Amino acid sequence: MNKTLLLLPFFFIIYGKAAAQSIPDSLAGYYFYDLETNEDLSPFYDNLAGLYKNPIDLNNCTINDLMQIPFMDYNAAFLITNYKRDKGRIASKIELYNIDGIDKNLLNNIMPYVFASPADLHNEQFSDTTASLSFNNSFQNRFYSDPEVDKTSSLKIANKLNIKPAKDISLTYIQAKDAGENFGDFSSYNLYYKSRGILRTFIAGDFRIEAGQRLLFTNTPYVSRNLLSAINANNFNIIPQTSAYQSNYFRGIAGMLHYGHFNLTGFYSSRYYDASIDTSTGNISTIIKTGLHRTNSELNNRDRLLEDLAGGNLDFSFNRTVNGGFIYYHSQLAIPVKEYGRSFNYLSGYYNVHLSKLKVFGETALFRKYLSTYSGFDYLFTKGIKYTFTYRNYPAGFYNLHGTPLMQSADGNSSEEGIMNSFLFRNKNISLNLLYDQFSIVKTLPSNQISYSGSDLRLYYGYTFSRLFSIEGKLGYTDNDAPEPSIKERKSTYRIDAVLSPGYRLGLRYRFEYSRKYNNDITTNGYTFFQDIAYNILEKLKTNLRIIYFYKSSYEYENDIQDIFTNSHLSGEGFKWYAMVQYVFNNLLNISAKYIYEMNNLFPDKDRSILNMQINLFL
Repeated sequence: MNKTLLLLPFFFIIYGKAAAQSIPDSLAGYYFYDLETNEDLSPFYDNLAGLYKNPIDLNNCTINDLMQIPFMDYNAAFLITNYKRDKGRIASKIELYNIDGIDKNLLNNIMPYVFASPADLHNEQFSDTTASLSFNNSFQNRFYSDPEVDKTSSLKIANKLNIKPAKDISLTYIQAKDAGENFGDFSSYNLYYKSRGILRTFIAGDFRIEAGQRLLFTNTPYVSRNLLSAINANNFNIIPQTSAYQSNYFRGIAGMLHYGHFNLTGFYSSRYYDASIDTSTGNISTIIKTGLHRTNSELNNRDRLLEDLAGGNLDFSFNRTVNGGFIYYHSQLAIPVKEYGRSFNYLSGYYNVHLSKLKVFGETALFRKYLSTYSGFDYLFTKGIKYTFTYRNYPAGFYNLHGTPLMQSADGNSSEEGIMNSFLFRNKNISLNLLYDQFSIVKTLPSNQISYSGSDLRLYYGYTFSRLFSIEGKLGYTDNDAPEPSIKERKSTYRIDAVLSPGYRLGLRYRFEYSRKYNNDITTNGYTFFQDIAYNILEKLKTNLRIIYFYKSSYEYENDIQDIFTNSHLSGEGFKWYAMVQYVFNNLLNISAKYIYEMNNLFPDKDRSILNMQINLFL
């Protein structure tokens, strides 16, 4: 810890010149890597930052343009574009509140990322036409108990430099290391061109792909309160890699051509992945995408597998009601994957059809002789009342290299079929979201085959008494039955949140959760209690504190966009506290620091504390 404190002035001397407020104050604190897991939500916030700086013009946009906003749902995007078509033009973004069928909380969330251009000016005049320079630095000190981790290098550091020499071009360079790694362990770079011409997008360097229902490609991580926000991602986008997120990115070139109702995209990637090799066969047993290189085993697995990937997409949209496309890509691995070989071909088709109050969506993917499907529909009965149905079928043998479909259990050794029903009700004061998921899984193990089924019932609820006080929470029940007791499990969860906002400077949030878990004839009770305190000392100086007490908790990992902090899974007995201080100066300087400390009676050797600091600079 003393070594870390000695390093802090050094970082402030180098990077303390200034930083950038590229997203609203309410979201600035989120611009962090998750402190406790390897999951990196920064692509989500990078997307918000880009949209905040270059908002979407409501008078010159398509449904797909609006769907770039993470808070947006297809129904709202459809209603906005229809309203614009009927009215001819939107005079002000405040006019969106007049559209029936769109939740006002959703509109509140998207307001910083849209604008309405005047009738006599073209959209491109509102683009950022000046050259700009941005710099982001984040570093984290983590204290490890793992004897293999080098404690002399406990800092986690991420530096990002973004240069925008012209309105359509940007250059990004990233250098990062995790705690226990050497400096410069990860580097990323790209040149990004985006315009409204025929060549819509071009990327050279590192990029990501968002597509369909994530059967072939994983989408940007979504910060969500429930499963439904991860459904309906029926669009195809290539996006520059803008963070140290080392999973599901590609290195090469990609471009998108636009003509009329069609977008044609091509992409090529050649990069190394970490992988573990089966010494008896010489085949790849596991492809590792964490990007961690701290221990001898992790270093031995580094850059063992070369993948060459090439493919394309044809996306089409007609009359604002039909959107769909086809995706194909071929992947060639230098070393074969156990049981699957080294050559992989994927083909999928996706669609999204909006007919008045009914929306139908889905994607079907083909890998060799195996078909994977994820499809469903939404029906809007009236303003604030919506029903959603989804069906999924994921066969064993569908080996997914780059996709992560939303399922109970999806891997090459599992076959799953499931149906999810959801009912949403929302008015001025009340919100209810009921989900019921039924699934059947066949898991093929080396020794035998296990079949089991189950169901998952969740009710998310909320009630707003006034601007100063509201409550929300979740009721959940999960039931998995199998012939073998080791898989038989039942779990119930009861959660209530209370949110108080007594004034501009002070915000309070309380959560209590009780869980009861039955597994293999053993019943376990647990509880979690936490309190959030947000206090604005000055207009530009904000503080946040979270205190958690837990006992054998089965607290589920959920990201709430209202929260400054995210939680990993808690187990054992003890307490944990988080603290953050954030300073914003004239939308130029943003300095943030987070600290976590945990005491756990059942896991005395667990990591105890993490310190994270971040500085942003825009010139």
